[in-house]
Amino acid sequence: METNSLLCVRVGEEGLWCREQILPCAGGLGSREAAQLDDVTLCVMEHIPASILLPAVMKKAGLIWLQLDDRSPIGAWHVWHGDVCYVLHGGNEQRVPGLAEAARCRVITRSASTRARTAEWAAAVTTVAPNSREWTEVAPLLLANRLNLTDHDTALERWAAECTVSRLELALTPEDPAIL
Repeated sequence: METNSLLCVRVGEEGLWCREQILPCAGGLGSREAAQLDDVTLCVMEHIPASILLPAVMKKAGLIWLQLDDRSPIGAWHVWHGDVCYVLHGGNEQRVPGLAEAARCRVITRSASTRARTAEWAAAVTTVAPNSREWTEVAPLLLANRLNLTDHDTALERWAAECTVSRLELALTPEDPAIL
């Protein structure tokens, strides 16, 4: 059965779940079951590599929600680059208390139209050192995506001095499955 888009996905043993129109629901990505529900075709696929699913979800997410320990999730803008999520925080930029010190966090994405949770995944958190090779690659991408910036010409220097860039990388374990 051919369908136009993938509405529900499950990444096998990694436990990553996702719900949204993200990927084409054509064969080749994994096993597939489809059922007609009212005017919507629901397609469930298993064993889709996280390397295919996660970039599709994260590139659509304008805002992510970060949950550290038992705290309430905090909204944050981000840049997805090279299969990694980067978040700029601290200084006069967005506040994400505890992220700079965290070793892990949960990343939650929501649909822009319905606000429904589209994915949730565990991330290993590391800090990108200012002026490192990774910093010089990622900082201009963050700059390009930063809205309403008043000091565009000097922002990179200010960020290097005042802010933290956190690198969030997929880190799912059997003890910490992602769920929808």
